[in-house]
Amino acid sequence: TVIVEFEGELVDLDGARKIENFGRYAEITPKDGTSPQDILRQLIARGVVVNRFEVTSPSLNEIFVEMVEGRR
Repeated sequence: TVIVEFEGELVDLDGARKIENFGRYAEITPKDGTSPQDILRQLIARGVVVNRFEVTSPSLNEIFVEMVEGRR
C-alpha cells in the first residue's frame, strides 16, 4: 500500500487496484507488477502535488481479507 498526502485532483491511476481517497490523503493499492515508483510517476505526470509518499506493508487484516476473497 502507498500512502499519499497530496494537493490537486486524484484521478484513476492505471496501475492502481484500489484507491481509498480521503480528500487530501489517499491509500493506494498497486496492481501486481506495478511499483510504488510507477504510481508516483503517474501522480506527478497528472499535476498532483505530492507532499508525502510512503510505502507500507499490508496489515494482517488486509492479508486475511485477500486470502479469503481469493478462495471464492
